[in-house]
Amino acid sequence: MINGRTKLACLIGSDVSESKSPQIHNYIYDKLDINCRYLNFSLNENELSDFVTSVKTLKIPGFNVTIPYKEKIIGLLDEIDDTARKIGAVNTVKNLDGKLIGYNTDGAGYVMSLKNNKVDIKGKKILVIGAGGAARGILFFLSKENPKSIHIMNRTKKNAEIVIDELKNYYNDIEYGHYDDKEEYDIIINTTSIGMKSSDSPYLFTGKERAVVSDIVYNPRETRILKEAKDMGLKTVEGIEMLIYQAILADEIWFDTSIDSGVLVDDLKEIICT
Repeated sequence: MINGRTKLACLIGSDVSESKSPQIHNYIYDKLDINCRYLNFSLNENELSDFVTSVKTLKIPGFNVTIPYKEKIIGLLDEIDDTARKIGAVNTVKNLDGKLIGYNTDGAGYVMSLKNNKVDIKGKKILVIGAGGAARGILFFLSKENPKSIHIMNRTKKNAEIVIDELKNYYNDIEYGHYDDKEEYDIIINTTSIGMKSSDSPYLFTGKERAVVSDIVYNPRETRILKEAKDMGLKTVEGIEMLIYQAILADEIWFDTSIDSGVLVDDLKEIICT
């Protein structure tokens, strides 16, 4: 029930009108009796500074950040968590008594989604498609799971090389990926928005793959890359689970609480995907 003590949390991005985040967070708040509501706000880049000021004025406990502001928001914050600083991207911001602190729950949420689907990362050869804000968080947390190697494939090679150089401060077995060796991968991950608003795929299968195929795009639930992987009998991991896990981690940060994700994830998948 909304009353005089109800808090507001939200998601910002260039176009978040179709985001499922309000369904996820508001369900969590209802289940855990957290007196808060969650909304989406689509913003232009020139509105970011005013929004940050409003967060402090309205005492909003926190907000999430999505495409294309995960890197751009950093300069407007008061402090950056060490992990988010290493990643170079922020998707979660906490308002601590007027001080805005940036975090990144994308990577941790993604790794949790793989583990929930019994995908082992240790010793595996991984291809990550994309080098944007979401990829940075995912790459950082993947590297902490001791994979055999990570390759990055990106439309703009220069952007991929920037991310590779940054990550080599923490993980050495990373390089630019090429199509001619793609059949060797154990895990293929799409971190781009390709497939979100079209039937395109960021990857061309040869039919020789043996990989687990994962997509962080969650709308549509089955993107073209996932459908093609399923048709070849490959194991797939849907993007909706990463969205749920990163949301749970964000709520833990904002409300200084620990949330049992087990039942929540299964319930939320049913609610969102039906």
